[in-house]
Amino acid sequence: MRAWDYPFKTVRIACKVCNRRGQYSKARFVEIVGRNTALPTALGVIAKDCPMAGKPSNIIHDRCQAHYPDLITYSQNKAGRAMRGVGGVAD
Repeated sequence: MRAWDYPFKTVRIACKVCNRRGQYSKARFVEIVGRNTALPTALGVIAKDCPMAGKPSNIIHDRCQAHYPDLITYSQNKAGRAMRGVGGVAD
């Protein structure tokens, strides 16, 4: 998924390690990261000033864990609808 494909008007980003949270309008987010930037790459752009970003570590809990919390819920809901045959094809 690319930045422009983000399914909501507001892009929320959160980190599980440092508890930083922020949000951008989709238009501002696309302006910052670029329309065709893949969402995982966009996280790196947004979280570039995180003290944990880019830190080499063998322990995952020591690295930046910026993520899109709304996409987790969106994916879970979409998968649930597909399993029930609502809004998608499920066997």
